[in-house]
Amino acid sequence: MTAGPIVVATDLHSRSDRAVDRAVRLGRKTGRPVKVVHVVDPDSASAEHEERTIAQVRDAMPLGEDEVDIILAHGSPPKAICQAADDQGAYVIVVAVARYNDLRDYFLGTAVDHVIRNAKAPVIVVKQRPHEDYRKILVPSDFSKHSKEALIAAARLFPKTTIHVLHAYHVPYEGWQTADYVKDDAKESNQRELDEFLSDPDIVAALGERITGKIAYGPVDKAVADAVEEDEYDLVALSSHGQGGLRDLTLGSTASTLLQTVPADTLMVPARD
Repeated sequence: MTAGPIVVATDLHSRSDRAVDRAVRLGRKTGRPVKVVHVVDPDSASAEHEERTIAQVRDAMPLGEDEVDIILAHGSPPKAICQAADDQGAYVIVVAVARYNDLRDYFLGTAVDHVIRNAKAPVIVVKQRPHEDYRKILVPSDFSKHSKEALIAAARLFPKTTIHVLHAYHVPYEGWQTADYVKDDAKESNQRELDEFLSDPDIVAALGERITGKIAYGPVDKAVADAVEEDEYDLVALSSHGQGGLRDLTLGSTASTLLQTVPADTLMVPARD
């Protein structure tokens, strides 16, 4: 993890307040500086206009947060946010969803979608107004190297927070496999895989005893949604999965679905090439 600051993007709309509040809270928790990025239209970027804009951004800060640095970026907001985060060597980027269509439909917006796909640093997508530090983190895992990376990144970003790993499974050829012993075998096999995953030396070194794991039968999106609702996780950590240039074009379908449907804030960890 970089030693850089927390970078948060704001467009001065009300939804951005949640991201700013979360970034400020995270800054207090980690002792890291907070850099607030606002993108302005290059055609209106006079000195007078920029002074007014900085004052507007400053007014939107939580009370007592006069020390945050405000960065006015220029150009296309999606690209400008990523560039500003790169220039600052961001520890983590914090953004907010553009709007809610209903309780389980979160519209990311072009800028957020671009940042998730292209940022080099982990990205927290804020959906809920923060009232406290993150208490419980859920990490869905398919036991791949990408889900391992997401788990370890979450552990390093939040070194004292309890983390739970969830693996969703199904019975192969379930339509033809009706015997109870087949389902029992599948459950036992997946539990063994989970135990082996959690005993990985890198995971043990990063998390110690503050990790637990469980398996759930059924589709991963339903398993995660049920777990978030039942156990009140306030952050879900996922990997963006794609590698290299592919991350420009694709986001894993499971990650994309969870981003848009799960009400908890979401940590997106870029997959390493």
